[in-house]
Amino acid sequence: MREMIGINEHFNSVDSLMRLHTGISGLPLSFAKRDVVLQEVKRLTAHEYVITVQDGMKKGGGIAHSLFEASIEFGKNNTIEIRSDSTAGVQDIIFAYNELIRPLNGKILLLFDEAGSINGTFFRNQKGDSYFEILMNQLRTLEFVRTKIAIYPHSDADILIETRYGDSFLLEERVTSEEGYISFRSKAIAIIENYVENESGESCRIEDLFEASSSSDFGDAIEQIIYASNGNMRRFIYLLDLCMEEAYLANRGAEQVTKEQVLLAIKKHSTAMENHFTENELTVLAATAKTCRSRSTYQFRYSGMSNELVKYVTKSPEYNVLKIVEKGAGRKGTVYAFDFAYCVKNDIPTHYVKDTERIDRDRSLSQGGWIRRISNITRELTMHADIVGKIEGEILFVLDPGGSIRGEDGVEYFMLQDFILKSDKKRALHAGLRVRFLPRLLGEIKVAEAIELL
Repeated sequence: MREMIGINEHFNSVDSLMRLHTGISGLPLSFAKRDVVLQEVKRLTAHEYVITVQDGMKKGGGIAHSLFEASIEFGKNNTIEIRSDSTAGVQDIIFAYNELIRPLNGKILLLFDEAGSINGTFFRNQKGDSYFEILMNQLRTLEFVRTKIAIYPHSDADILIETRYGDSFLLEERVTSEEGYISFRSKAIAIIENYVENESGESCRIEDLFEASSSSDFGDAIEQIIYASNGNMRRFIYLLDLCMEEAYLANRGAEQVTKEQVLLAIKKHSTAMENHFTENELTVLAATAKTCRSRSTYQFRYSGMSNELVKYVTKSPEYNVLKIVEKGAGRKGTVYAFDFAYCVKNDIPTHYVKDTERIDRDRSLSQGGWIRRISNITRELTMHADIVGKIEGEILFVLDPGGSIRGEDGVEYFMLQDFILKSDKKRALHAGLRVRFLPRLLGEIKVAEAIELL
C-alpha cells in the first residue's frame, strides 16, 4: 500500500473512506459528472491521499483538488497514515488489519499465484528454515489470515503442498491419465460453450464449433488441444484462440474447426516456443529429440546434462519445450518429457496402439495409450542419432560373444557384442529385444555395427 490517509471527523469512519474507494454513489453529483469522477478515482493513488490531506491541513482544513471540491474540518488526532515499507513485518500487517479491516469484520486472503516461479532458495535453505517457512509460520499464527497457494507440479515450490501452510492447488491437471483428461475436458467444454452463449445470447454446443463431442470421447479435435495444453487452462485458452484463427483463415468461420486445423495451430505454437531459444540450444534439443524418436518415446533421462537442460524447463509453463515428469533423487536421474506440441511438430511418438508397441499416429486414447517407456540418453547416443543409414531390427538369439539380428529389411545380420555402444553395454540381451544398428558387409558376412539397444 502506498501512503494511504484515512480518517477524519467528516468521514466519521473507515467504512466511509472505503465506500469512497469502491463507489461514488454517495456523492451529490450528476450522472455525467459522476462518470468523470469515477475515472479520476481510478487514477487516484494512496500517495495522493496523503499529499491532499496534508496540503489541506496546511490551508486550515480546506481541500481543493482536481478530483472534486469539498470543505472538510479535520481533527488533528484522527489522521492516520499507512506508508509503504520494503521491510514490513507481521506487526505492520496486524496494524493495517486493525485499522482498516477489523472494524468491518473482514479477513485477509493471501493468494500466492504461480509461487513456483520464485527462485528455489526462497523455499529451501540448507542452513535452516527457508524464507518461505519463516513467513508462513508467522502468517498462520494470525487468526484473520487465510492462504491459498497456486503452484505448478515438480517445481521448487513442491514444499507448498504441506497443508499446514494453507490450501494449495495445482495449476496443471494430469491430462496424460484418463481421469485427469476427462476432468479437464469437462471444464474446457463448459468454458467454450458458456463463453459463446454469453457473447451471442444463443444456446451453443461444442459440436457446433468443433469436430468434437460434448461427452468425454477420445480421438477428436478437443483431445489434441487438451494434450497440447498440458493441463494448463491458461495455455488451453491460448491454443483455442489459435485453432479458431486457423479455422477462420480457412473458411471464414463457416465450418467447424477440424482436427487438421487444430494440429496446424499446435505446430505453430511449437514454433513460437522454439523462437525463445538460440540456434545452439535448438541443435541440442533436436539431437535429443532425434534420439528419443529413434527409441520410440518422448520421455528420457539424460546423464550429465541437467545444467544444459534447465533452460528448456524454466522459460514459463506455457513456453517450456521440456517438462519435468519426475525429479531425480540420489543416483536416479530426473525424468524429462518433450512438450506435446513439440512432439507433434517434430514427429516424436507419444502414444502406442493398445496392447502393442506400434506407434499410434493419431495420438489418442481411443485406440491406445501414452507411451510409458523412458529412454536413458547419453551424448554418445545423440551423436549416433545423426548417423545416416542406421536401421532397426530385433535380436533373434544371443550366443556369447555374438548373436543374430533380423533387420527391418528382412535380412539377418551377425551381431558381435563388442559392437554394442558403450552406453548400452551393461544392459541385458535377450531374444526379441529391439535394436538400432548400422548394417555392414564384411566379405560375404552381413554384420551389425554400432548397435543401440532400444
